[in-house]
Amino acid sequence: SKHYIDGLKFSEEVGDNEAKLIMLSDLGSLNVSLKQYQNAKNHFIEALKIAQNLTTKPKRLSALYQNLGICHRNLQEIDSAIINYKRSLEIKRKIGDSTGIANLGINMSALLVSQKKYDEAKKLLDFNVDYHTKKNQIDD
Repeated sequence: SKHYIDGLKFSEEVGDNEAKLIMLSDLGSLNVSLKQYQNAKNHFIEALKIAQNLTTKPKRLSALYQNLGICHRNLQEIDSAIINYKRSLEIKRKIGDSTGIANLGINMSALLVSQKKYDEAKKLLDFNVDYHTKKNQIDD
């Protein structure tokens, strides 16, 4: 994390918002892997503020929303998780990111399971398994 923080400071010093966006996103992802969801959430929110002022690639923007949704889900902020997952899904649909849509289904199904909405979760998981099986993406 020290290197990401150093990178973040440097990107701020030189005024490189694209690099700052990447550092914040990477710090957020690191915090998610460490289960530090509040810190991750703060990094993703800051990254989204920057992304909205740049011509950010749609996939990156979608990933930020999806990651923010993961943070909200783990912080038991269910409504916020749903909002961010839907934003991510909307972008993925616009750009035709079928793999991204299928993978987002995993996060959405985890949220549905936590709400004991097992039938809805199963539909998303079945779609995901079917999609990846047809694409011969067995690892996914």
